[in-house]
Amino acid sequence: MERKVISLAYLIIGISVAYFQTSCGKKTVEPFQQATYVYKNNWESPVYLELRKNRGINSTFLKKGDSVSFVVNGDIAYPFRGSNISSSADSVVLRFQGDRCTSYFLDLSSGTFGGEGVFNLKEYDNYSTELVSRGNYTLIYSIDSVDYNKSVACK
Repeated sequence: MERKVISLAYLIIGISVAYFQTSCGKKTVEPFQQATYVYKNNWESPVYLELRKNRGINSTFLKKGDSVSFVVNGDIAYPFRGSNISSSADSVVLRFQGDRCTSYFLDLSSGTFGGEGVFNLKEYDNYSTELVSRGNYTLIYSIDSVDYNKSVACK
């Protein structure tokens, strides 16, 4: 009987310690990086920016001079890799007038995020390793003749 009382006492103490450590010692863990990605239409006519993931499409209409931005938080804040479904994508299509499209795809083959166009940080207008190493940055991608010249007939 005495053994059960001692075991019960240790059990109560253990649960109490665990409870107070988790309830009183809660700490908010801040993301390592926060990035704002801005996509600006510098092309001569309107463009649709289509974010595609698992057959879903989130499309944004951009008139000439318009822009849209997405904020991504995480250990590494890559474009279109946020937890928000409306700004997450594994491919991005720029749909120009005249049924012309330029498609960019996330490339995971190297073991890191990357790809061409909007998935390649080095293709952003103001990219620098110094800027990205800050952990809180804004990158701007201009949709322009470079993207249009890559376009093909939309499928």
